[in-house]
Amino acid sequence: MHSVERELLVSLLKLTKKNGLIRKDLVSRDAKIPVQTANELLRELADKELIQLKETIIGTLPNQRFSISIRAIRLGADPERVSKTLDWREFEVFATKAFEAEGYDVRKHFRFKLVERGWEIDFLGFKDPIVVCAECKRWLHGWSTAAVTKTVRYQLDRTEALTKVLVSFREKQGLASWREVKIVPVVISLVVGSIKFCYGVPVVPILQLQSFSNELEGHLDSLAHFTMTFQP
Repeated sequence: MHSVERELLVSLLKLTKKNGLIRKDLVSRDAKIPVQTANELLRELADKELIQLKETIIGTLPNQRFSISIRAIRLGADPERVSKTLDWREFEVFATKAFEAEGYDVRKHFRFKLVERGWEIDFLGFKDPIVVCAECKRWLHGWSTAAVTKTVRYQLDRTEALTKVLVSFREKQGLASWREVKIVPVVISLVVGSIKFCYGVPVVPILQLQSFSNELEGHLDSLAHFTMTFQP
């Protein structure tokens, strides 16, 4: 039964990608499962608040699509196949929500200047004593070592630049009580790649991000990071 539900979940993600709505009868056809079985599973998903079900129409909200994605992966769906059902906007939303779920305070599209040069970080995640400096890359397919290396090097430069100005943002970003900060560069990808780490920087597929954010603090010493100490 898990394989049947898995196929239905993937079909839901694919069919609702454009506007979050789809006719119910199209799901069983796309998933290649009997209509009665599909209807039973859809009712179960609606009871779990993973979808909105109204007679002939199925609706999915962004947070529901994220939950459906995770559930499909847990039931054995190929992460790359699932990732391709996500669009760019969902990619960034899912990334920030994965950290928010673990207690991080998130700032999206963080901009700052250093020596007249402007920098932008896709998002920062704050959780004493960690600051996650995240770059979201929408690689749709496998990517080359050169592409990953270039991205990671730039992310390291961007994170190092942040360390030089973070003290000036300390109070504004709610860090007034922090005494030590460990700033961790992270690259988040849309699909699963062969490179997991580059120069100590983790390259994390979006659908593995929730477990990564949950385990980050325990693995911090093995990851590239910058340490700052604030004066009382």
